[in-house]
Amino acid sequence: FYSVLPRMADGGTLTSWWDPSYGPGYVFVANLIASAAALLMLLPSSRCAGMKIDGKLLGRILIYSLPLLLSGIAGTANEFIDRQMIKYLMPADQAMGALGIYGAVVKIGVILLLFTQMYRLAAEPYFLSNFKKEDFVRTNADAMKFFLIISIVIFLGITLFSDLFALIVGPEFREGMYILPVVLVANILSGVVLNLSFWYKQMSRTKFALVVTGTGLVFTVVFNFLLVPRLG
Repeated sequence: FYSVLPRMADGGTLTSWWDPSYGPGYVFVANLIASAAALLMLLPSSRCAGMKIDGKLLGRILIYSLPLLLSGIAGTANEFIDRQMIKYLMPADQAMGALGIYGAVVKIGVILLLFTQMYRLAAEPYFLSNFKKEDFVRTNADAMKFFLIISIVIFLGITLFSDLFALIVGPEFREGMYILPVVLVANILSGVVLNLSFWYKQMSRTKFALVVTGTGLVFTVVFNFLLVPRLG
C-alpha cells in the first residue's frame, strides 16, 4: 500500500486506489485483507465442524475472560496514555518535540520489553496448567528469581553501553537518554507484575486483574498530571 500503490498512481495506474489523505488507514485495510484471506483458507479444513454451543462452558469462559479483556484495555491505556498526556500537559511549543524525544528513548527500552513478552509466551501456558498450590508457589518464585536476574543483566548491558545504544536514535533525540534507566526499570517492574498475575489466573480469580491494572492506570494518570508540567 505504501510502496507499490503510490508508484502506480504516479504512473497513471489504479489512481483511485491511492489516497494520501487516508494515511494510516491502509494499515487497517491490510489487516482486514489478511484476516479475510486466512478465514477463506481455513474454511476447507473446518467444513465438517458443527455449530454447537455449550452454554455452560461458554458461561465459564466469559466469567474467566471478561475481566482479562477489560484489564487488557486498561493495561494498554496504562502503557500508551503517557504519550497523549505529554502532548497536552506540556506547553504547545515544546510538547511535540518532547514527545518525539521521549518516544525515541522508549524504543530502546523495547529490547527489555521483548524479553518480557518472550517470557510471557512461554511461562503463561506453563503456569496455567494443573499445579498444586505448594508447587505453583515454589515454581513461580523460582521463575521470578531467574526472570529478575536476566532482566537486570539486560538492564546493566543497555545502561553501561548507553552511548552505543544512543546511536539507534538520531542525534536530535539523544538529549533524552538520561531517562533510559527509568524506562528500563519500569519494564522490569512490568515483568514482575506479569509474574505475580499468574496466581489469580491459575486460581480463576481473574477479577483481581481489574483491580491491579485499574490501580496502575489511576497512578499513571495522577502522576502524569502532577509531574509532567513540572519535570517535562
